[in-house]
Amino acid sequence: MRFSRKREPTTLSILGFAVLILIGTGLLSLPGACEGGKLGFIDALFTATSATCVTGLVVVDTGSTLSPLGQA
Repeated sequence: MRFSRKREPTTLSILGFAVLILIGTGLLSLPGACEGGKLGFIDALFTATSATCVTGLVVVDTGSTLSPLGQA
């Protein structure tokens, strides 16, 4: 069985979104990203997914909950 290194554009797009969402979730889970504590995993995942897909939905108030690092 041969494995080719060439990927379909659809697969690359989906993998790109997944990697971006996972990186964003990891960054939002850092203690410095949230004012007064750590953001929960599900909240970080939802916020990262929403930011990546440009829907604008949030679970927490971005201005008062996230630090400037988390907002960036």
